[in-house]
Amino acid sequence: GSKYFVTFIDDFSRYNCVYILKNKSEVLDKFKEFVEMAENLTGRKLKKLRSDNGGEYISKDFDEYLKSRGILKDNTIPYTPQQNGVAERANRTLMELVRSMLFHAKLPAEFWAEAVVTAAYLRNRSPTSCFEGVTPHERWYGSKPDVGHLRVFGCSAYVHVPKEKRIKLDERSMKCIFIGYPNGSKGYKFYHPASGKML
Repeated sequence: GSKYFVTFIDDFSRYNCVYILKNKSEVLDKFKEFVEMAENLTGRKLKKLRSDNGGEYISKDFDEYLKSRGILKDNTIPYTPQQNGVAERANRTLMELVRSMLFHAKLPAEFWAEAVVTAAYLRNRSPTSCFEGVTPHERWYGSKPDVGHLRVFGCSAYVHVPKEKRIKLDERSMKCIFIGYPNGSKGYKFYHPASGKML
């Protein structure tokens, strides 16, 4: 049911945080969530927000929040996306990855949100031309990312069915499609076509 996504990119590390939205009015809440998480993880205060002149960033509530936190606001001039080049390029790269991932996996466009989140996850763990031999994850967290768990988006996977959820002759696994890495847990996210459920 979501229609949009918003990205917040740390300028120092180029670490990219993606939030999926049902409405653009959710941007302020997601920005507050990002600020709390970023300041908690890094121990540093957010100093400036650079954004375009989108209506979601130009509101009394948004301005009041920024003032209350002492965060400077830096809006680009209308119709000059090049002034916000880091974000524009990141969004373009994410969308190119999403198209490629969905096409390769032969999945319909309804899986765009899972593909966007997965693309950002992979991008944060991939080297960037900004920092030779260092990933955004490494600059953000201070440690090299583990990449041993990475899988191909859209690949077939067999998910174990716990014995508590099956009877004697039921199958012990179900064929699913890998669609990403869930936030807040060490595991994988799957789609089960037969039931239409996410696991």
